[in-house]
Amino acid sequence: MAIQHAPVSARRQMRPRRKEVYHHQDDFDADQVAERARQQCIGIVQSHLDEFLLQHPEASFCQWIASLHPENAKDDVLDHRFLNDDNPWLLVWRDTAMATARRK
Repeated sequence: MAIQHAPVSARRQMRPRRKEVYHHQDDFDADQVAERARQQCIGIVQSHLDEFLLQHPEASFCQWIASLHPENAKDDVLDHRFLNDDNPWLLVWRDTAMATARRK
């Protein structure tokens, strides 16, 4: 299954967040906790991709997603949300593909 997509800048993990105005320290703290959790999740996704590519070096993005989230890749049809330019899985894939291409 092949996909086409627009290029994205390297290491961009998500759409830039709007600048928050915090009226309470608790809001700021909660946002910081959420950001750390999001970064940890991206790290887990990256680890899975690294391991997957060691076992399947010629695999496609769709094949990786099918192994990670089989419920989102049925009958060779990938859930369209994975193809959004700001999708974290797609961004991790692109960054890894760019890094791999530079090493070759």
